[in-house]
Amino acid sequence: MPRLIHSFKYGGQWRLALALGDMLGQYMIESPQAQDLEVIIPVPLHWRKKMIRGYNQSEFIAKGIARQMGLPVWDVLCRHRFTKTQTLVGSHYDRQFNVKDAIRLRRGVILPNELHALLVDDMVTTGATLMACIDALRAVPDLHPSVASIGIARSLITGDRYVDLPVSDDEM
Repeated sequence: MPRLIHSFKYGGQWRLALALGDMLGQYMIESPQAQDLEVIIPVPLHWRKKMIRGYNQSEFIAKGIARQMGLPVWDVLCRHRFTKTQTLVGSHYDRQFNVKDAIRLRRGVILPNELHALLVDDMVTTGATLMACIDALRAVPDLHPSVASIGIARSLITGDRYVDLPVSDDEM
């Protein structure tokens, strides 16, 4: 799985991100929690990172989900401040601080008062990036956020070193 994620995140394999989004969307169609979703919002990538990679992998995952579920993708968030890659930031607190106030609504965006939005990220480690997105969407009075990602990193941060935690079948 790490090679697969690395391929679509850093290896220029945007079609893989789209295909994984399609698969996730097919799975989500069956979920009762997804029945009242109204819109899909990808986690934004800073313009410099997008220029280097050539695409936002979360956007392609979102497009795959949207294609399967028949929902619109709204590009309403922007990462206006360049941040370190979260995988290079140590503790959970440091990751929260890294993305604090880095994500906001795009200028001129007006959202409806009630909204069930699916936020899509490629990988969730501590959830700090998704929380920063939810904070940026607080302008919506009755926001009901749901989240989706291709994977959740299970790691224990010990100093500067990551140690994988074993995952049993009953934890999945």
